[in-house]
Amino acid sequence: MIKTAGFLYNPHKVGIKEKTERLKQLLKDHSVESVFCVSTEEEYSNAFSKPDIMIVLGGDGSVLRSMPFSVNMDVPVAGINFGKFGFLTRYEYEKVLENPNILMESKISSRALLEITASEGDLQKKHLALNDMVIQRQNLSQVEMYKISVNDYSFEPKAADGIVISTPTGSTAYALSLGGPIIFPECRSMQLNLIAPHTIANRSLVFNSQEKLSVCLDNDDEMKYSVDGLPLEKTKKISVGISDSEFKLLYPESDEILQLVESKLLWGRRG
Repeated sequence: MIKTAGFLYNPHKVGIKEKTERLKQLLKDHSVESVFCVSTEEEYSNAFSKPDIMIVLGGDGSVLRSMPFSVNMDVPVAGINFGKFGFLTRYEYEKVLENPNILMESKISSRALLEITASEGDLQKKHLALNDMVIQRQNLSQVEMYKISVNDYSFEPKAADGIVISTPTGSTAYALSLGGPIIFPECRSMQLNLIAPHTIANRSLVFNSQEKLSVCLDNDDEMKYSVDGLPLEKTKKISVGISDSEFKLLYPESDEILQLVESKLLWGRRG
């Protein structure tokens, strides 16, 4: 039973604040109280009461921005689509207004997260990623060799413009444009793709949840990295594995991932 909700909205969408207020009032009429309402660009306060559900109004990027807060509080997220693709924002605003029970009768999809450690000497930064992380050399005009290790095995250094490590959720994002496979989102795995590798022998690698990956440059220079599309930072070494935490995404009872693959990605369609 849903009794409380938190609201996050993308302030750059036209009229979104008014639409959020309208939805808040509608749910209040159905005995669902709002415990907070903030934009996706505000800092989320630890003083917020824990809601039964987080409702995000925006695009898939807005759901990505909600992930740290959602995981911290162990609250499932319902994304209402005001974006383009809508792989994470699975609800239509008008349909929710017509029938708020769509939210009440939702299913939960538990999504794997990348646990990332960026190291430089004794300094370490930790991150979680719902979609992916991107690693690039600092000097884009020069070819660099990436040293990639999996557990205790190290590959020969690979020449490429960068590396994308993604979750199954992120398999339909940057990884897909690099020729990676579509992986069902409930799988606990991660895939690695090279960006513009200097070879014709290139394929995605998919790892299980127990593997630990590490990446650095063979000349020990600094690299740049981004997490779920957030601004690039600098580091000398990246370590990645699957987190023990999960992200809980809500979706309509009638929704079907295979339908999304066929309708949004046009899988197998001719002409």
